[in-house]
Amino acid sequence: FRGNSRKADVLYFMGDYIKFSGHSIADSVVNIMKEAGEEYAILDEEPTDGKIMAILGFREKAINAAKSLNERFKDIGVKKIVISDPLSYDCLKNDFPAYGIELNARLIHVSKYLEGCINKGKITVGKKSDTVTILDSEFLGRFNGIYDVPRKVIKAVAGESFEEMEKNREYALATGEASILFNGKTGVMGKMIGARLCEAVDFINADIAVALSGVVKENIGKCKNIKIFEISEFIWQNIEQGRK
Repeated sequence: FRGNSRKADVLYFMGDYIKFSGHSIADSVVNIMKEAGEEYAILDEEPTDGKIMAILGFREKAINAAKSLNERFKDIGVKKIVISDPLSYDCLKNDFPAYGIELNARLIHVSKYLEGCINKGKITVGKKSDTVTILDSEFLGRFNGIYDVPRKVIKAVAGESFEEMEKNREYALATGEASILFNGKTGVMGKMIGARLCEAVDFINADIAVALSGVVKENIGKCKNIKIFEISEFIWQNIEQGRK
């Protein structure tokens, strides 16, 4: 995807997983932005933010990657950056300042963007009778305190059919969102975490589980009789169904 011009006020930043493997998530965000009448851009050959490098212990490489990415942001004069991936959000929000990098743009997680679109009537969502739950994100929740907004977005569709996981918010089960995927495939640890999450979702008899990370969606993707969506996919699918 590319914007219509080199300069852009609003940028959708995918992050490494979505860029390489989570194309349906990127498609959903872009479709919602178009539905909302948003003028946006996506970086051509989007560079890494360096978060995975930092997690693996390559700090200097991570800092250099972050600096290079920030120069791209400056180059297009972006004023607002919408991010899906929790690791990328945490990187730009917390790692950039720790590296001495000043981000001259407003940073917003996609759930906050979706909430704004719904509240302002830019997109219209219907209601689902299926029982829907949320898989809290460690990087969004424990590290950045983002719990309420994703729930508001999901409840805009699920209403009273929303059901909390037995362990949620700061006490939520680990989702493995920092798991490393090889060739787009879930590793052993991701599969183990995913199986545990499947059991937890099944325990509350949820029909749909909404993840806040593409990696988590991949980890839990083998659940039987449970539909798994990333939050943007969940909203876009509902918009599409509402048209039929």
